[in-house]
Amino acid sequence: MRRKRWSYLIACVVLAGGLAAPGTYTKVYAQDYENVEYVTSVSELRDSMDEADVVNSADVMDRGADVDAAAMYSSESADIYSLRRIILYTDEVPETYGATTVICYDKYDYYVLGYDTEEETKQAYEKLQEEYEPDKCMLDQVIYSEDVLADLDSNSYAAQRNVDAMLAASETYKAVSWGTRYMGMDRLKAEVSEYKLDAKVNVAVIDTGVNSSDTLFEGRINEEGSMNCCEGEDRSDYGDNMGHGSHVAGIIADATPDNVQLTIIKCFTSRGATTVSTVQQGIMAALDSGADVINMSFCFYGKNASDNTRSKLDELLKSAKEDGVIMCVAAGNTNSTVNNWEISDVEGVSYPADSSDVITVSGLMQKAGTEETADRISTDAVKFDDSYSYYGNAVDFSAPGTKITSAWKTGTNHGFSTSGTSMAAPHISAAAAYVKLAEPELDSDQLKNRLISYSVDLGTAGKDKYYGYGCPYMADYFANTFGGKHPETKVGTCAVESLGNAKDGLRLSWTSADNASGYKIYRKTATSAYKCIAEIKGLGVRTYTDKTAAAGIRYRYAVRGVNGTAEGQPAATKALVRLTQPKYNVKNAYSGVKVSWNKVKGASGYKIYRKAPGQNGWKQYKVLSAGTLTFVDKNVTNYRNYTYTVKAFKGTSASSYDTAGVRLYRMPGCKAKTVRSNSRKTMDVTWNKVRYVSGYQIQYSTSSKFDRYKVATINKSTKLRRRISSLFSGKYYYVRMRTYRRVGGKTIHGGWSSVQRIKVK
Repeated sequence: MRRKRWSYLIACVVLAGGLAAPGTYTKVYAQDYENVEYVTSVSELRDSMDEADVVNSADVMDRGADVDAAAMYSSESADIYSLRRIILYTDEVPETYGATTVICYDKYDYYVLGYDTEEETKQAYEKLQEEYEPDKCMLDQVIYSEDVLADLDSNSYAAQRNVDAMLAASETYKAVSWGTRYMGMDRLKAEVSEYKLDAKVNVAVIDTGVNSSDTLFEGRINEEGSMNCCEGEDRSDYGDNMGHGSHVAGIIADATPDNVQLTIIKCFTSRGATTVSTVQQGIMAALDSGADVINMSFCFYGKNASDNTRSKLDELLKSAKEDGVIMCVAAGNTNSTVNNWEISDVEGVSYPADSSDVITVSGLMQKAGTEETADRISTDAVKFDDSYSYYGNAVDFSAPGTKITSAWKTGTNHGFSTSGTSMAAPHISAAAAYVKLAEPELDSDQLKNRLISYSVDLGTAGKDKYYGYGCPYMADYFANTFGGKHPETKVGTCAVESLGNAKDGLRLSWTSADNASGYKIYRKTATSAYKCIAEIKGLGVRTYTDKTAAAGIRYRYAVRGVNGTAEGQPAATKALVRLTQPKYNVKNAYSGVKVSWNKVKGASGYKIYRKAPGQNGWKQYKVLSAGTLTFVDKNVTNYRNYTYTVKAFKGTSASSYDTAGVRLYRMPGCKAKTVRSNSRKTMDVTWNKVRYVSGYQIQYSTSSKFDRYKVATINKSTKLRRRISSLFSGKYYYVRMRTYRRVGGKTIHGGWSSVQRIKVK
């Protein structure tokens, strides 16, 4: 239920200057804004945005109909403000800088701020960027379907096919897609009743909608959770005017049984466009529906994969993974504007395919003459389709993507064929749905590892950039799951990648091991064998800090990947001496700046780093032997700032260091010119003038260690002499001097001079 929070406006009238000058901001706080609307679902959010008096994306699409989309919405164009709205992630009610509409979806700390003009949007965005990190404040923008949907032009394979003639006979379920049969999922679909699997699995398809009249979708659509997220359109109308979403959803319906329900989230208009916030809210709607698996067969390419786009979606992708929701995405397809097909390359970047929080799928084609191959994946029957599919280290799996038959925007007989990584991703979504059906307790990493264990390696041994881990063959999955024996997992090797001294221990990182669900850390010394000191569960962490490493000892580390009882072999190892971070002090001395530090066990020396005035980075300034624990820098200019830090080393091993350093304002020294006792119980001290100081201090004591002392402070306006009275007659006194200066409200002292001794009369 939507609700509006009404709050009192507190007006402060300031006489003689209370009016804002033209062109300046009058701050408007959302907590004092009368019409902040709070919603509890994406449907309410979209309705509120439609009802609000802000520009509609459809109007922008009309206005830009004759303009090149890439140019119109490039980051260099003023039209990035054309939707006149800003998205904020914040857990506090924000300052809006003049927003006329403020809508909040509390569940995600999600605010939509609407403005009357593009100029107001621009000014507010510039102000908000100063207050929020880039991943918390972003503009909304229009994206066109031809720039994001990961299928080929439908004319490439757009002929209606006689499905029966295309498919080989099946002893079980007569699959529509050759990919369903090829991955063994037709057999699984027929075995669901045998294993009495009556649980429900929810697969959300974020796409162009669905043609619900196709017989593939009979009884399969989760009508309660499905919705249209497009602006200005009926929330309940998730029909498909483009065909892409029907084709993608049909692949999943073909490959899975009736208890795998499809939640249809329509995010593309009939004109073939969307906004990044629409996709953002589509993911929210999928999560709100309780989705177990989310399929996104679209990609943001090149400039569309901007930081602005990523900032809107990254947190949702991460949150979904942490909650155990599997997100399968298309690797991406080549198009006329992108010639480099490597997922992570700058020119051909494909997002969210390059995210570590999703499962990325490349496309396979059947080799000529293998179209009627039996239902067993063979390395001789398929190959990576390099005519369209993106590739790269981000690819996790490959799946059938070429000449896939499924549903379309019209008709009931699911006889339309097309190609693309859009078609490959739903095959893996279907495989993930089966794992969710039989093993719902598995988290995201465990489910991915389950699919890896069933994958047929189709390329270079292990994971490669074209096939990933290969293509899962699922025919035996139920039999193995309920028979208690899955395929033996072969865990790959991993190498220690880096090892260094940290403030609290020795920190190491390592490469990922194929099929690993976690890692074991091993350590040894010159006098001891390898011993497991830690076990890391999950794939998200590949760093570890050994806080038990003793100072001065050389340790060697190795890492094994593990998956259940299976363990991989360690590859490269690394060794290093544990050196603690030096504790140091920087202060003014009489003749320069004195840096001192503690002795670090095992160190053969110390390196002093300095930043001189006007210098931004650290410069190695002095190297000292292990027996030296102080250094006076005499190459300094008075009344200038210097910054120092200290690092211990032994051979090629080095300790961590204080990256901020200690900054010191250099003050000159001052020494007594004369110290005399001319009369009983007094002494007279004189000195030379030091320019620019605020004054001087004389410290005197009957102890050479100055255990107990007194200080006489002299303003610089006073004569350069001071008589000190009430001393002990016949006693020896120790005397030293220093300068001081007041800078920025602080008093900064110079270093003490050498000590002079006098016997008082």
